[in-house]
Amino acid sequence: MNQKQSHDLDQAIKNWQEKLAFLEKEKAIESSRDRNIELKKKIDECHQEIQRLKWQSLDSSLKKQLMQVLDWKMMHENFQDLSLKLICVRGLISSDDYKIVLHDLENHWRDECSPKISQYTEFSIIIRSGKVRDEFEEKDCNSNWSKRLKDYAKKIDEIVDGCVFPEDLVPQMESLRSYLSSLEKINGQVLEYLDTRLKVKIFELENNFEELRSSLVHSLGTLSAKTK
Repeated sequence: MNQKQSHDLDQAIKNWQEKLAFLEKEKAIESSRDRNIELKKKIDECHQEIQRLKWQSLDSSLKKQLMQVLDWKMMHENFQDLSLKLICVRGLISSDDYKIVLHDLENHWRDECSPKISQYTEFSIIIRSGKVRDEFEEKDCNSNWSKRLKDYAKKIDEIVDGCVFPEDLVPQMESLRSYLSSLEKINGQVLEYLDTRLKVKIFELENNFEELRSSLVHSLGTLSAKTK
């Protein structure tokens, strides 16, 4: 449901509520028994239509919220995956054999980490929901996460690309560890934020689902009482 459809639905609910208020006011002053019966039927119709439209609105809201939850979850999984890859890099550079370190960096860093950082910071590509994308980009703009991730990744790229022989790594190891530590710290901040947002969105979704369930149970109970 787009914004126009949502507005139309809200307006339809408002129209039926206004009609309901008019009929209830008329019924309160009506003395004719037959007319009261007729008004009661129309009032019941208003209640049913308002409830139907509210269900439709809530169902649409639940679908949008579910999409947002899935987008937050996907973002969280992406940066969690990056966290594991960075941990792997830290393990690779802990070796004293620089020939092995350089070989592993050329393979794991170039093939796994650097491309992932570039991909995961392209929010417009990996996030479907405009609302999630806008919210995350606003937070990222204030925190400067994506730029800092890219900057430190570029510094590591330059080290790896500039080391032709294993001994070339020796004077670069301190900088390499420092850049990697910065990447892990920034990625941890992103993960903490995403974890919080995901929990909030799941809580909101569960509450709205419970509201819809309760509304359905109440309406079914009312309908059952009327048929007895």
